[in-house]
Amino acid sequence: MKSELDLVAEYIVKEYNDANKIVEIGIGNEKRVYTTLSKLLDSKLLAVDLYKNYEFVKKDDVFDPDLDLYQGTNLIYAIRPPIEIQKPISEICKKVQSHLLIKPIQNEIQDLSQFFQQFHLKNIKKTAVYLGKNPKT
Repeated sequence: MKSELDLVAEYIVKEYNDANKIVEIGIGNEKRVYTTLSKLLDSKLLAVDLYKNYEFVKKDDVFDPDLDLYQGTNLIYAIRPPIEIQKPISEICKKVQSHLLIKPIQNEIQDLSQFFQQFHLKNIKKTAVYLGKNPKT
C-alpha cells in the first residue's frame, strides 16, 4: 500500500509534469516527495526551509521571503506545514501567481481562499490535500 506522501508525489507528477518550476516550502527532515519528484520530473525543483537541513535546500523565511526564489514557479507545495505558516505561503503564491498544494497535519488548514482564484479540498484516494489555483499556470 502506498503512503500518503507517495500519493502526493504521484499526483504532482501527473498534474504538473510540464511545470517549469516546483518549490517545496518547509522540507524539514522529510525529503521523500522532493526526492521522488527529482527522479520523475524534468522541472526545476527547489526546496526551501528556515533551516538548511540538506545541501540542496535554500534558506528562506516565509514571513520575510526572498520572492526572487519563487519567480516562475508553477506549483508551491508544503507537506504538513504548521498552521501559522499557511497564510504566508499563500501570500507568496499570490505574489508569484503560483498554484499551491498543502498536505495538512490531519485537518489543520486555514481558509486560504482569499489568496486564490480557486481553493478546494482534493482527495487523492484517502489522502486529503488542499489545492489553490491562480490564473497564470
